[in-house]
Amino acid sequence: MKESDRPAREIALELGVRRNQLYKWAEQLEDKGEAAFKGKGRPKKIESCFVLPHILKPTAQSVIASLK
Repeated sequence: MKESDRPAREIALELGVRRNQLYKWAEQLEDKGEAAFKGKGRPKKIESCFVLPHILKPTAQSVIASLK
């Protein structure tokens, strides 16, 4: 890329994106400056293994309480 000694292919591989995406981002940055990337970006996916216990715990507690 322009300001790096590293090839776009290497940077894309490291970021897990396609090489042409890097060029699109570079063009957007050149056209709009920092305003090109305002916002928080794509929200991270929440893994079900983290969400499921929070959903099941209250249900399990109410079932146990009803058995007492």
